[in-house]
Amino acid sequence: MVYATATTRRQTAVGHPAARARGPARHPRRDGGARHGDAHDHAYRQLIERGRGLSGWVYALDRRELAKATEEHIRRLVGHWAGRVAVWDVVNEPITERGGLKRTPFERKLGPGHIATAFRIAQRADPKAKLHINETGAEGIGPKSDRLYELVRDLRARGVPIDGVGFQVHTTLGGLPSTFVDNLRRFAALGVEIAITEADVSIKLPPSAADLRAQARVRRHRARLPGDQGVPLADALGLHRRALVDLRAAAGLRRGDDPG
Repeated sequence: MVYATATTRRQTAVGHPAARARGPARHPRRDGGARHGDAHDHAYRQLIERGRGLSGWVYALDRRELAKATEEHIRRLVGHWAGRVAVWDVVNEPITERGGLKRTPFERKLGPGHIATAFRIAQRADPKAKLHINETGAEGIGPKSDRLYELVRDLRARGVPIDGVGFQVHTTLGGLPSTFVDNLRRFAALGVEIAITEADVSIKLPPSAADLRAQARVRRHRARLPGDQGVPLADALGLHRRALVDLRAAAGLRRGDDPG
């Protein structure tokens, strides 16, 4: 199963166990965000953020305090939205560029087993929700995606309730990595869902008409995904048409012009 979640919708949720010391876990846009989520079947991110976005005082927690904070945060947040949020990114961006686990407070104080623990806590809080791990820079086969693959394979082998893997796909006019499809295939072979959770095709601003044509070619690229599904990149990556319209205007193109 391959699906996409729009970037701007995914990035609205609270992201770390810091909520424990500030009272009950809360979503900044609470019920309005949940209604939007029900309608669009989207994922709120993320239950455990890996370093970036963590409040400084989190680093001062000892092992016992951090374990308690993490469990309470996940239990409260997932439990509050139970039945209304379809997919959670339980752990976000845990892998370094060289293929190791990031040395965050979670890794240093709780050990690598905290990832499996987080998934199990989330599953107990809402047994019907899909639980994903999310990563950036792992689109092609390499040290980072290899380590992610090993992690997911290990979690699945141990019976950890991980349902899917999210890939943030940030590409340029050069297009996707040549190993993109093979990479997704091997993850799908583990029995997990594949989610394209973020996507963009970067170009310099102001763009030229040639840049827009090249961007459109990347967006139209058809990736043969597991199950032999032909999914247009523009659809699979959930790219924003408004952004394309704005870029047309910046390049002096009329709305009816086809940049490809």
